[in-house]
Amino acid sequence: MALKRHLFLHCGYPRTGTTSFQSILDLNRKGLADNGYCVPPTIELRHRHLQAGVQLSLAANVQNLIQLPEGCAPETHLDNWLDSVVSDAPGFTRFIMSEETLAKGDLGKIERFEAQLRKHFQDITVLICFRPHGSFLRSDYSNLVLRVGHISNPFKSYVAGQGAQPFMRYSNVLSGYRSKQRRPAVRSDSRRPRSA
Repeated sequence: MALKRHLFLHCGYPRTGTTSFQSILDLNRKGLADNGYCVPPTIELRHRHLQAGVQLSLAANVQNLIQLPEGCAPETHLDNWLDSVVSDAPGFTRFIMSEETLAKGDLGKIERFEAQLRKHFQDITVLICFRPHGSFLRSDYSNLVLRVGHISNPFKSYVAGQGAQPFMRYSNVLSGYRSKQRRPAVRSDSRRPRSA
């Protein structure tokens, strides 16, 4: 009788303590194995091969990291990798994997990705983490904005003041800031114009 395998999949979001969680998995791989949980080998603490399941085209650096063979479709690569994970751990029924970018995948891709996973795992438990709004927003700002060079003190002040607002997408934060910048400034000059 075939083993019924259960996958515990941690899928993000980025900037929610994912690296700490992945470090804990890595440091405790043997202890988890002793208790019946397999944590497959990682690349930079993450199961980056899983990215092939939700991206139609992979960034060049990810292709290099996962050693995607030239001409190999990402979906085929993922199936091959999952086959090797299962065959390398024949006595295990519980697996833990972590890749934070999965949470941002397109819904259609995620459905196909789930179908791929179910070829190898009969039960799938998806774990996702959210941060409280204020710190998530500031993290998102530092991750997405500072890297593209949009560094200005007015923008930093604007973002810091958004913590009490309902959860906002980064694009809404940026458009709100741009809208504020377009408003005419109020003059504080109290001098009266000279009469002719």
